[in-house]
Amino acid sequence: LSVMTFASITDRKIRFALVGCGRISKNHFDSIAQHAAHAEVVESVAKWEKAGSLGDEAAALIAARDRSALALARAANTVAAFAEFRRNYPTSALLQEVTEEEWRVAFGAAQAEGTSASMKAFIEAYPRSTLRDQAISQEAGFAYKEAVSAGTPDAIATFTRSHPDSPYAATAWESLAARTPG
Repeated sequence: LSVMTFASITDRKIRFALVGCGRISKNHFDSIAQHAAHAEVVESVAKWEKAGSLGDEAAALIAARDRSALALARAANTVAAFAEFRRNYPTSALLQEVTEEEWRVAFGAAQAEGTSASMKAFIEAYPRSTLRDQAISQEAGFAYKEAVSAGTPDAIATFTRSHPDSPYAATAWESLAARTPG
């Protein structure tokens, strides 16, 4: 490997253009401000985004930044990674796609846990999710299994009261009637 060397800049300030720094851009701006005698920001994508006057080049840089950040979130494949993308890039054109992927990962985690409580937590955390109806159905299934596993009339009665429209409700009522003395 060869090391590249450059001439020192001594006759002017060092010029910086900041692109794709997300939530840490403040740190970069603060550092440049500390060295204001020797450095200056000449352009920043954040400035273009806030102004709403993105040229083709800036829009392409932002799109590349967003695709790169999405690839990292997908590689991590965690709710936290997708939530971080949404926090860092709230105006991204990919926001809906990222949100849906976050829902998918959160739903998968709730399914893997396999409890009524995990599905209720998903439904509460993501009330507008396209997976909400599936989660409601699966929550009822988990709740039914939990009631049957408890094996008590009280557990089954609680299930039937809280899930009267569940496909399992009729079976639960029959089970309760069979367990309740005449």
